[in-house]
Amino acid sequence: MHLSGDQDADMAAIAAAFEGRQALHPRDAAPVKLAPPHAGPERRQG
Repeated sequence: MHLSGDQDADMAAIAAAFEGRQALHPRDAAPVKLAPPHAGPERRQG
């Protein structure tokens, strides 16, 4: 999957890719959402 950098469009594409799928443990499933952005020098470098 190619991400465009447009968060709304990218999240819609990810949602479409997973539409109709079921988690391995459905009772533990939760909505997928982006984590809040990190700022400052404490951000870890990969």
